[in-house]
Amino acid sequence: MLIKVIIIMLIGVFVNAFANLFVAQGMRRVDTSIAKFTDIFRIIGSVLTNGRVVGGGILMILSFIIWLSVLSMADLSFILPLTALDYIVNAFLAKLYLKEHVSAMRWTGTFIIFIGVLTIILGETV
Repeated sequence: MLIKVIIIMLIGVFVNAFANLFVAQGMRRVDTSIAKFTDIFRIIGSVLTNGRVVGGGILMILSFIIWLSVLSMADLSFILPLTALDYIVNAFLAKLYLKEHVSAMRWTGTFIIFIGVLTIILGETV
């Protein structure tokens, strides 16, 4: 059962990470400057017609459905820390696809998160 939960969580983590990637890509193409009140409607229209943002939103919904299914299979105190894997996957996706600079300090933090998640998983198997 543990392996099944971890596999489904990993699927959910990757779905959520790609959702974040798509939303970030889409929002970089949206002019969010506000000079007057009506600009808010322009921004909303731009967001709702941006395929990357909409696709990312759909993936976020799918990720939430996966999260709900995992909640029915395992303890919250076990699976909630596993969601931190999102940070790790997001850092790699940001570096690879968004060409973001990920500093050594960010990689260090990402590694610490990985160690924490690994500790939770290994603690469950002991």
